[in-house]
Amino acid sequence: MKRWVTSHFQGQSVTEYLDEAALRRHRVHVMHKLPYPYDGTNPVLFNGSIYYHRAGTPKIAKYELYSKRYSEVLIHKRAAHRGTNYLFNLSLNYFDIAVDENALWVLFHYEDADFLSVAKVDIHNLTIYDTWNLTLINHTEVANGFVVCGVLYLITSSYELRSDISIAYDFYRGKYRKPNIEWINLYRNSNMVSYNPYDKRIYIYDHGYLLTLPAYITWRAK
Repeated sequence: MKRWVTSHFQGQSVTEYLDEAALRRHRVHVMHKLPYPYDGTNPVLFNGSIYYHRAGTPKIAKYELYSKRYSEVLIHKRAAHRGTNYLFNLSLNYFDIAVDENALWVLFHYEDADFLSVAKVDIHNLTIYDTWNLTLINHTEVANGFVVCGVLYLITSSYELRSDISIAYDFYRGKYRKPNIEWINLYRNSNMVSYNPYDKRIYIYDHGYLLTLPAYITWRAK
C-alpha cells in the first residue's frame, strides 16, 4: 500500500512512497508539487487527492495528484487562519481535516469564538453540507481530534504520556458524551492523529515516529 508524507507545519510538496518498506528506507517514488502551500500538520490524502489548509486563507484545498486538478472551498470568512489564533492547545494548526466513511470533516473556530466548529464537506466537489457550532467544547482545551463513523473524538493532550479522549460528539444524533477512553502519547508529541476508513486504523505522527493502531471504538451516543 502506498504511503504519502508531508513536511511539518508548512510546505508545498507531498512525497510518495510505493509502500511502507520504501518509506522506512527513504526510497522516494514521486515528489508532488502542490499549486499552493499548506499550513499545519493535518493534510489528508484520500482516493488520490490531498486535502489541506491553503496557507494564509480560510480555505480548504483539494489537489488531485495524478490529474493535477485543483479546487478549494471557503469554510467561513471569519474562520481563524493566521497569527497565533490556533485551533488546539499547544498546536500550530488553524484547521484539522478528517475523513471517515461518510464525508470530509473540517474542524475550525471563528476568530472571535472559544467554541469548536465543524463543517461537513462533500469529499468529491467540496460542497459544505452542514456546519456545527459545538458550544460546549472550548477549542483550546483539546489537543487533537478524529472522526469515526460520524462521531468526533477529541484528545485532551498530545504531550502527556497518559491522556484521554475526554469528549465526543455524534453528528447524526446531535449528542455529546464523555467516553473517557484512555489515550497514550508514546513519545509525548502526537502532532497528527488521523483515521483511515479503508483499513479502520488510526495513524499518528508522534515526535518523528509513525504509529498506527486499530480503531476499536465501540462507544456511540444514545
